Amino acid sequence: VSQSAIDSMRRIGFTCDGALIPNGVAMDEWGHGQRLPNFTDTRLNLLVQARLEPRNHVDTIISALRCLPASERARARLLVVGDGPALAQLRAESAGLEVVFAGPQLSERPNFAATSDVYCFTAAIASHPMSLLEGMAAERPVLAHNIDGVRQLVSDGVEGFVLPLRDPSAYAAAISRLLHNPELRRKMGQAARRRAAAFGWDRVAGLVEEFYRSVLTRAQSEQRIDR
Repeated sequence: VSQSAIDSMRRIGFTCDGALIPNGVAMDEWGHGQRLPNFTDTRLNLLVQARLEPRNHVDTIISALRCLPASERARARLLVVGDGPALAQLRAESAGLEVVFAGPQLSERPNFAATSDVYCFTAAIASHPMSLLEGMAAERPVLAHNIDGVRQLVSDGVEGFVLPLRDPSAYAAAISRLLHNPELRRKMGQAARRRAAAFGWDRVAGLVEEFYRSVLTRAQSEQRIDR
């Protein structure tokens, strides 16, 4: 699904041929979510959609909120869509902050994306992250960790900010900048959607079809040689 995935397989000894076919994203679905009325006040809505487990580092965003000055912290809200073994710990860490744990919300995920102002992706391991693509397709600026899978989708300062791994102060600085600059949010969101369009299912489905046709053609050619 990505060059980083290919590189990882080669590092552990895989030498077979392969084709790079990225994950696809439903551009129409993620581009037409409806804002949720419970969260349409003047706060900046940050959104994380992830399984709540240590490797996804949702605590980085919670810590970033604590790094903000009190006046900015009062203007920010974190929406967490997902479930998992770290839920209780994250609830405890978010005490006193405006953090909403909404649960899995599978059918409502595009609406949460439409409600957000900033889409956060804090996983430390991902080769071609679907969740990040979905936030970009929703036309939202993104904050994400500086890992291979993110760098292949996001250029720092263009579609959002690519930030040091597990650095709440860096996330806080990016949140503060976006909080005070709605025009920057708009431009980054537009750039994010344009980038995500390269992975729309219309294009990715074509790559899958092309791959299977090439396999079929090669198999037919080998059959003729065997005869």
